[in-house]
Amino acid sequence: NGLLHWLLHSPAAMLPNSAVVLIDPDFLFLKAFHLVGGHTVVPGHPAGQSYGLGDQWLSFNRSHICGVESLCSKATSKDVYSHFSTGPPYVVH
Repeated sequence: NGLLHWLLHSPAAMLPNSAVVLIDPDFLFLKAFHLVGGHTVVPGHPAGQSYGLGDQWLSFNRSHICGVESLCSKATSKDVYSHFSTGPPYVVH
């Protein structure tokens, strides 16, 4: 995982009380970035945008795409809605 590696080894990521926002290359912010609803990001509890794409990808040949023993291949509909319905921007502390 590239983000985890960067967070563990980059001097910039080690700054106290700092947060990192991971965005897609086509993102453009025209105003300051704020988390909605009073949410905060603390170590061990990142945030991301909720997309609600659903679990339609569970019907794909996941063992071929992800590998037979991958977590992707073992995901259930409940897992998808609890853990996989977010995307960029991601915010980590």
